[in-house]
Amino acid sequence: MTDTIEQQMSEIRRLTLSAAQFTTDDDIASCQQTLTQRQQLLIALNQSIQGSLPEKSGSSSVNEYVELVTWILQIDETAIKQLNDKKSAILKTSMKQSKTKYALKQYQANYR
Repeated sequence: MTDTIEQQMSEIRRLTLSAAQFTTDDDIASCQQTLTQRQQLLIALNQSIQGSLPEKSGSSSVNEYVELVTWILQIDETAIKQLNDKKSAILKTSMKQSKTKYALKQYQANYR
């Protein structure tokens, strides 16, 4: 495996962990930016691997690539679950605020 491919994989792993941490920290803008960078690197990695593929389908580059994608899917699954949990909590809070606002308007309308 070439040094370029190894560097790309290392950087993709770093960006994946950073995105997961940004999700935990509720820093959605940074998470989105990091995921965009990771997507660009994944595209470049795919091109690098396709350009260096030997005729053998069991090459170490391909195996490392499959391992990396599997690892990313595992990390992303946890981050997606966290985001969905946070979304659900925000929706519940929003619904409660809407009901409270409606109740206050009704109260004010009755006592004017």
